[in-house]
Amino acid sequence: MRILILAIALALATSVAAQEAKPTPRIDFGGQSPASTPKRKLSVSPEEQKKIDAAMDGKRKAAEEAKQKAWDARLKRTMSGICRGC
Repeated sequence: MRILILAIALALATSVAAQEAKPTPRIDFGGQSPASTPKRKLSVSPEEQKKIDAAMDGKRKAAEEAKQKAWDARLKRTMSGICRGC
């Protein structure tokens, strides 16, 4: 019984200490951070952008069909043990 009470008290003490712990401060060396660097924009013509969008739509559709096919196979495997159909 004493061990149980001691274990609970220790768990509570460590959780309180973990909540009160503050993150270590970051040291600023005066240099630029990676987030402050400007990002380059790619110049893409509207026609090329349409081709890229069409290719992405095709990939997205194929991924959705593959996900649906996997779901149907899993459902059939699960349900075949329960129900044989009408």
